[in-house]
Amino acid sequence: MEACWNWAVLYEMLEEIEHVGQVVLSHPAKNRIIAESMHKNDRFDAHALATLLRGDFISRVHVPARDVREKKNNMRQCLWLVRMRTMVRNRIHSLIDRHPRLERPAFKDVFCNQGIHWMRTVALPGNERAMLDAELPRFRLHRFRLPKSF
Repeated sequence: MEACWNWAVLYEMLEEIEHVGQVVLSHPAKNRIIAESMHKNDRFDAHALATLLRGDFISRVHVPARDVREKKNNMRQCLWLVRMRTMVRNRIHSLIDRHPRLERPAFKDVFCNQGIHWMRTVALPGNERAMLDAELPRFRLHRFRLPKSF
């Protein structure tokens, strides 16, 4: 089968079937015969993969052990949360920085507890207040600690 977004689920299901001898994961970009074929459907792709596999011409993808895949998935989730937190923080900074005359109390970081309290109560013109109110819960959602296993 080709490596795709849900390859691990399919791979594990196929591995559990008793009569399946070996599951081979192919690299879709490196198996050019499928990418360049005129007929694009699963039946033709499966036939082409089987032909490549029979001749041992298939470009294989390394499949890490299940525990390694789980660790990678955990890491991907943490990286996604960090990216989301950074995006929300940047949006909040941008919103506040549009008001240079805004009186800002002295705190170490606008995202410390005092800073968040200030952001909840600060008066902003127009719909800027509503925008900030929409972003603050997202920031709180993404405040997390990485598990100690990382």
